[in-house]
Amino acid sequence: MIRYDDFEGTNDELSELVSCFYHELTGFRSVKARKQHTDMFGTIIECGEEYYCREVGTQFEDYVRLSAKSLRAFAEVLFRHNHGLFAAAQERLDKRREALNPASFM
Repeated sequence: MIRYDDFEGTNDELSELVSCFYHELTGFRSVKARKQHTDMFGTIIECGEEYYCREVGTQFEDYVRLSAKSLRAFAEVLFRHNHGLFAAAQERLDKRREALNPASFM
């Protein structure tokens, strides 16, 4: 297992790690903005930019939105100096991937 300080993954990989703490069907997913949005930290997401969203309700607008910059900041707060949590996320992600494709882990 690597430490968060040594993590050099993509935003999509980071999104998967953060999503490990949610039900597998309700984690963050990558979306290309069709209009301008403001994420939950006040960062503007311009039309055409990739951002990460997670459904949190039953209505069309019930989403948590994170710009790529905010996703990195959120992960920083969660994982930096909390190596046990980062290791737990990696372990959960490995288990999810194994459940989806058990032959690749043999």
